[in-house]
Amino acid sequence: MHVLKRLGSSLTVIGSLVLMICVALLSVSWANDGRWGWFALGMVIIAVNLVLVATELRPKPKPLPWTMSEVHEVTDGIDNEVNAIRKLRRADRGLSLEKAAKLVRQARSEGTEG
Repeated sequence: MHVLKRLGSSLTVIGSLVLMICVALLSVSWANDGRWGWFALGMVIIAVNLVLVATELRPKPKPLPWTMSEVHEVTDGIDNEVNAIRKLRRADRGLSLEKAAKLVRQARSEGTEG
């Protein structure tokens, strides 16, 4: 799965770069012809793609090492498992959905045993 995510990200960046080059060449032509509306649209497309590339290349956060007491602290008082998972993932942006669900279920099963 990790390879597919990296491939998808790489293809997104490559496609964005190709699109920016093509639009930049067209924008030069539009500016020379005095088509300022098209030129402005080209600049907006380039700006949006620059943001997309920066977002794709931004380093992804690493998940924190969670203890069961920390999971209990964050999810205490939340009776709905889905909301507990969401709150845990908001607290740790690097935590995958699967890992968060596993932690919440493990913490809940510990809580019901005692």
